[in-house]
Amino acid sequence: MANFDFDKFNGTLIYIGKVVNASEVDYTPFPHDLMAKESYQSTPLQRTELKAYRDTKNKLHRVTSPNYKSKIVFQTIPLHLKQLKSIRKTLNNAFIHKQQRKLYVMYWDEELMKYRKMVCYMPDITYTTKVIKGTDIEYKALELTFIEYWGDVMITVDSKMKDHIINDLVENTVEILFPNNSDIATITMDNIVEESMTLKQSICSESTLKFGGCIASEFTISVCDTDDRTFSNNIKGKWIYVRLTQSYLGDYIYPSSTLYPSAKIYPGRQVQEKTWNLFCGYVDKFQRDGDDKHIYKLTAYDYMAKLNQKDGTKSLFEEWQNATFRPLGTVMSDFINLTYHPSVSETSGILTNTFSTNGINYKIYNFKTRNGHWLLDKNNLVTSGSVLRDCCEMIGVFGFISPFSDALEKKGDTVKGNFRLVYISPTDLPEVYDFYEDLNYEDYMVNGYTDFKWKYGGNLDGKTTEKETTFRPGNTEIPDNETKVYDLTKNVICWQNEDMNTSNWHILNDLYNYKNNKGDPSDITKRFYNCSYTPFTATTDGRPWVQVGDNVQFNVYETDVNGAPLYENGKQKMTVVSSVILSRTLSGIQALTDTLEAKGEL
Repeated sequence: MANFDFDKFNGTLIYIGKVVNASEVDYTPFPHDLMAKESYQSTPLQRTELKAYRDTKNKLHRVTSPNYKSKIVFQTIPLHLKQLKSIRKTLNNAFIHKQQRKLYVMYWDEELMKYRKMVCYMPDITYTTKVIKGTDIEYKALELTFIEYWGDVMITVDSKMKDHIINDLVENTVEILFPNNSDIATITMDNIVEESMTLKQSICSESTLKFGGCIASEFTISVCDTDDRTFSNNIKGKWIYVRLTQSYLGDYIYPSSTLYPSAKIYPGRQVQEKTWNLFCGYVDKFQRDGDDKHIYKLTAYDYMAKLNQKDGTKSLFEEWQNATFRPLGTVMSDFINLTYHPSVSETSGILTNTFSTNGINYKIYNFKTRNGHWLLDKNNLVTSGSVLRDCCEMIGVFGFISPFSDALEKKGDTVKGNFRLVYISPTDLPEVYDFYEDLNYEDYMVNGYTDFKWKYGGNLDGKTTEKETTFRPGNTEIPDNETKVYDLTKNVICWQNEDMNTSNWHILNDLYNYKNNKGDPSDITKRFYNCSYTPFTATTDGRPWVQVGDNVQFNVYETDVNGAPLYENGKQKMTVVSSVILSRTLSGIQALTDTLEAKGEL
């Protein structure tokens, strides 16, 4: 789209993007002849108010998120089967994550008066049959909806902006806001100790790949007293969110009648800014420095830490036995309100999904566990967080509270972050690194799991003998010479009342054998098997848009034993190392650095 004029409307309202390669998306116009144009509704750049309050002089202050979301809704004309197939082919080929129905879209933005790209998802579509004529079906008009993601997926950044931030960065600034305490002023760089910021995030920190996640993120930073502001311990226990603003050299400045002097003009270039939401959580510690009492170290965790502290042994077990229980109903009522976030259909839909086999419905909340481990093993205390983790583990995903964006999950007035499910998806586009400070990687790939192992038997009194069984799903074409067993023996959700018969039949046999309506293996089974990656550790430039669960690609340029570059066909030879980020530590402020890691044993 090198010659595409974004500022001029060309007669097309919306384009559907198809990924061509790691850095290119090809946009195709949605056919106007199949669109009921009078139904087209665009709500661009919706704002989200983070906090509003009046000061002692009754002056209104509003804090609005710097990130926006757009929504597009329109109907098609009544369609014939051939026309519907054409639309479905365009959409299906465009999905970069089929489970989430995630895709690229470009639309005419009436607020900006220019074309704008976005990453969005499509809610469910209802197909209504009007009449059947032989081999043709006539459908009533369909309603198509495209809703921009609010940060619960990989952050998508324009490649041009990435290049500017990586190569033309001017400065970084950090601010810490208190969304629920208008009496506490925002902490700015005037009171932040240089390079003291650290953000640790992980979905899997074990030496072998283990699904489930639900690991609390940790944020630390040091602040100091100044003549204009001194701190007290009233910050401890407060909810915060952290923003990073990056200033970078943007477009070149050309002669213009509308160009006016500015405090932020560098020779020949405009200075532009991008704000990232890094963290949302509560302050657990606010401690004085032992060498300088005017310096304080702030330590904060996201809400997952509170969930992992909440005892889930008896009360949660009893509710699990209740026939009216819904998955995570108790857990989520103590967690975040999932009613208006765009990932709710994905989160609740996956965690409560029905799997039908021989007319029987299997849902996570149908697993009426009688697991003695849940109640009797004092050395492995079950928490609400571990129950959430075990639910995620059963279906091959990771629970994670991402750095919130516009999707501020609230319960009352408390901002608690953005819970989402993270997948290992090898087909997603990677973040590419052509240079790095340090990289170490294994010469092998970690492969996915072919078999599952769990326990059965047991009783509430703990007297029944426990047994183990290993099971291979029959719905995948796994080579006979491949065997890698996933251990579910400590997952408290996997045992249920049928196990009282000490039979090796198990509800999980049907869960993992489930096939979708096309007869293909279930997404659950594929997530366990299709998750290969290369174990690595790397130190790179800090990129705020990178998140755990993102794919990465390191371009390793080859040399001979003396360090001289090796060339082939006029280009330096290169080895590509592909992997996924399972843990990351973002540290520093001006010298922002990422430490990325994916552990994994054969």
